[in-house]
Amino acid sequence: MSAIIPIAVTEVTPTIGLVLNPQQIQGNLATYYDTSGGVPLGFPRLTASLTRPGKGNKYSRVRVRLAIPVLEPVVNVGDAPVLGYENFADITFTFSDRSTLLQRQVMNLAFADILADTTIKALIEDLEMLY
Repeated sequence: MSAIIPIAVTEVTPTIGLVLNPQQIQGNLATYYDTSGGVPLGFPRLTASLTRPGKGNKYSRVRVRLAIPVLEPVVNVGDAPVLGYENFADITFTFSDRSTLLQRQVMNLAFADILADTTIKALIEDLEMLY
């Protein structure tokens, strides 16, 4: 079992990073927040969960979700911040109860490489369709 420790994301921009600090664990869901922004409504958050195989279910599911809220500009001093919108990624890995450690490692490494690929980066960052 892994200890719940802060997760540093240093590659966001050359000057902006995230430090996602563990906040709570409820059941199989761990929640992290980057509280450096000072306004709870705008805290980026990461949730991570593991659902194991059980009766009638032969799959483990690992779900990781990163949400980065964007606040509307405050017009008047003293106004409360308002959530404008939220960008998020929601990734689920599904593994058979027969999967091996090596197979899960291959999936993890392959997905990391896929996200780093220039074609996929253009799809995500520039919303540039594949052709």
